[in-house]
Amino acid sequence: MGGPDEQAALEAVEQEHVEAQWKDAEKKVYSENFGKGAGPEWSHRTVSRTRKGERKFLGPFSEQEVTLSLAGLPDHDEVEVQLELFVFKSWNGSPPTKGPDRWVASVDDGPVLVDATFANDDAPLDARHGNRGYAIHPLSFTFRHTGDRLTLRFADSPRGEAKKRWGLDSVKVKVRKKVGDLLVSNNVDSSVLRYDGKTGDFVGVFIPPGAGGLDNPQELLYGPDGNLYIASFTSREVLRFNGKTGAFIDVFVPEGSGGLGFPGGLIFGPDGNLYVADSFGGTNSVLRYDGTTGAFIDVFASGGGLFVPQKMAFDKKGNLFVVSILGNNVVRYDENGAPFPAAGQPGAIFIPDIESVTISIGKDHKLYVGTTPGEDVLRFNARTGAFIDVFAEPGSAGLVDYVDMEFGPDGNLYIPDFLPASVFRFSGKTGNFIDVFVPAGRGTGAATLTFMPSQRKKPHGYEAD
Repeated sequence: MGGPDEQAALEAVEQEHVEAQWKDAEKKVYSENFGKGAGPEWSHRTVSRTRKGERKFLGPFSEQEVTLSLAGLPDHDEVEVQLELFVFKSWNGSPPTKGPDRWVASVDDGPVLVDATFANDDAPLDARHGNRGYAIHPLSFTFRHTGDRLTLRFADSPRGEAKKRWGLDSVKVKVRKKVGDLLVSNNVDSSVLRYDGKTGDFVGVFIPPGAGGLDNPQELLYGPDGNLYIASFTSREVLRFNGKTGAFIDVFVPEGSGGLGFPGGLIFGPDGNLYVADSFGGTNSVLRYDGTTGAFIDVFASGGGLFVPQKMAFDKKGNLFVVSILGNNVVRYDENGAPFPAAGQPGAIFIPDIESVTISIGKDHKLYVGTTPGEDVLRFNARTGAFIDVFAEPGSAGLVDYVDMEFGPDGNLYIPDFLPASVFRFSGKTGNFIDVFVPAGRGTGAATLTFMPSQRKKPHGYEAD
């Protein structure tokens, strides 16, 4: 690690990279200032100049509805609309004796963006014509939207006053894929907290303490059905919650099913079934359950050096990697559950003599291993088990106590730190520390995490080509 100045420079570079990633997810799909007129996307195509001729605008309109219709939009979750509203002559807002002078913008099959009164009291007085000129109101709206078509509606409400006119200029439309919010388990009171997936700001309690019998939550996992599955360690169950609201649905895997003792790691496999690491006091194996009903199927993998299984990951070929806590190793099994060790290793041992606590397969198809007491992240070849490098340095940025990590939607690595109850973010490309994404004080007992998926995201834990 370099000195403070070098480290600060690295952090600044990584932060710029993160901002660039968010920008890349945003696309401008429409921009018009009406310098050459209005296109067929507008229901009314009248373009005028302001009185002194310095600006063109769409309009003027009075007691009319105007629509903007766009088609062929790229895949997105959010739309941002920016525009300038011109109000001409005697717009008075909402005084008791005049008005209300209202203007409305809305979305077909969507929200009302604004329904408010406007005025041009600050517009300069036109001495020649004895009335006000025009006022410009910059407006910006962001709203949820999917689909390849968008229709925006703009209108002023009827008021029997023909002198009141309006127009539009500088209309811009951007679309972006919204980042799923971050969920973090709170092991102090057995709740799940929600944070903004882009800023890390606290949003609220997603699952209240003890809901559905939740006790000492371990792995958080979104399933193919879009719901959230949680390993409830002390109650010895796998619970299912509504993936959007956090409402309790059911006990998906009950205590003792298939010999289940204490569930730790969870993962949905390429076959769509749920795999549960039965860690302490149970079968000391990986159990498989029907991904739709939760019914026990079989003991998928056991032995070969597996002692107290915890976190798991599938590679693109369907091989299963498992952290063996007391075995001090990482083991591997093939798509049928047979031991599949690295060359020269016995049993199912893939990486020997390593005090691992969590693993993940990156987008580069490498195996990332979080260790203790070093509190670092190591990178290995997921095919051979060969060591590649120290991806995140020991104790980076004060990281002291963690058992989980996940690559986020921005491609960066997120690690919850239990003792200060923080979430750290590291570059997914270099491993350099970026920032404390969730600072201490916004939650307690941060143990495990996951991101709320978009409709297009694959289930957590399975990496496909």
